[in-house]
Amino acid sequence: MNFLLITVRENKIFLMKCIAFFLLIGVIVSLVLPHRYDSRISFYTKKSESSTNLNSLDLSQLMLAGSPIASNHEFSILDILSSNDIYETMLIKYYDSIDSSLIEFWNNESYFGADLSLTELLNDRKTINNSILKLKSRVTFNENRKSGLISIAASLESKALSKEFVELFFQEISDLLLSVNQKKSIEKVTFFENITFNYKNQLDLLEDELVNFLKNNKNIDASELLTAEKNRLERQVNIISNTYFSLLKELEMSKINSNDNLPLLVILDAPKEAHKKSYPPRKLIVVLSLFLGLAYFIIILFFTNNDFRRKITTI
Repeated sequence: MNFLLITVRENKIFLMKCIAFFLLIGVIVSLVLPHRYDSRISFYTKKSESSTNLNSLDLSQLMLAGSPIASNHEFSILDILSSNDIYETMLIKYYDSIDSSLIEFWNNESYFGADLSLTELLNDRKTINNSILKLKSRVTFNENRKSGLISIAASLESKALSKEFVELFFQEISDLLLSVNQKKSIEKVTFFENITFNYKNQLDLLEDELVNFLKNNKNIDASELLTAEKNRLERQVNIISNTYFSLLKELEMSKINSNDNLPLLVILDAPKEAHKKSYPPRKLIVVLSLFLGLAYFIIILFFTNNDFRRKITTI
């Protein structure tokens, strides 16, 4: 390998020119590429531990298809982040830092962008879909399954824009999460109101039937058949009565917990303006420029220096 060191010494100036040339290209590339800055927010979901206790109810009668109890899927933040709707909403929001919406900023501020209004851009579905994909590539998120901590980061064209976007994105997530879960709570209360009303009607009918039976049959004890019928009616009244009063209790608990059970997003790390650029990656550009300069140096020597080519091929 000594001949390599000798070759480098003999062609030191050429090597320095190669490296300097590719470093210059790297600098130009880093200047031409649009700069981006990161901003991040970390938070977790805090929820009241109070919940409706259904152990006292006959669940086989309540687990109806489509009921809030049977379909008890809890809407989560990850469900929101996987949806295109929230990204489309964020695209058309107004940002003070750029004095426009993101979709206008990206399409009108580019080198070849046309000066289109927001209405015109929103009528072009292809532009919207491309902007959604672009925004999704700029937003990253992860969830710590053990602690429940969620982090969201955005990489955009200015410090102020990244910070403002993350703040508005968090607010949009919070509002949507509250809205959806509040709607589910209202549906649950409505479900209990309806089913309680139905059980009340059943109970009234059974009690009336029992009263009429007792009025029309004075000598019940003298007949085993009448006694059995009386016991059957009393059992039905007791079953429906117990279920009805349990439902009344659950209805009141559902009304109380409808607000307590709404998720609260607690911020641990508020978004801040970045101190330095996150893109383009300067270190990677420098390393890549050095590698390309060295590779170019070796390739040129291989085709122009017979001694170098002969020694390389014999290694």
